[in-house]
Amino acid sequence: MNKLPGYSVLAIMMMFAACTPSSNENELVIPQNILQPGEMVDVLTDMQLAEGALMLKRSHGQPYKKDQERYFNLVFEKHGITQEYFEESLSFYKNHLFKLDEIYNKVIKNLESLRKEVGDSGKK
Repeated sequence: MNKLPGYSVLAIMMMFAACTPSSNENELVIPQNILQPGEMVDVLTDMQLAEGALMLKRSHGQPYKKDQERYFNLVFEKHGITQEYFEESLSFYKNHLFKLDEIYNKVIKNLESLRKEVGDSGKK
């Protein structure tokens, strides 16, 4: 019974070590069968735009569920990828959250830039 607390401390230390970012995060090698970060930014930007279009339809009381698959398939087609390839890539980045965070920060910047362009074009 006296050894149980020692094992608990060891288990907690191992959990912290597993959750601590490694020093070589910037050296992450993205496998060739995964969308590279720049490509992932572009796809996720378009996915967010498609999602926004769907939510706009929903807010106007228009049916949108049947269009969801079509919109997302158009994004995949535009980028020359399959849904499976996208999902595999997203799964990879979910296992490397620091990289996914970097990607989403760029997606947000892209969307803000697009919003500014649309706002500026309405002022002309």
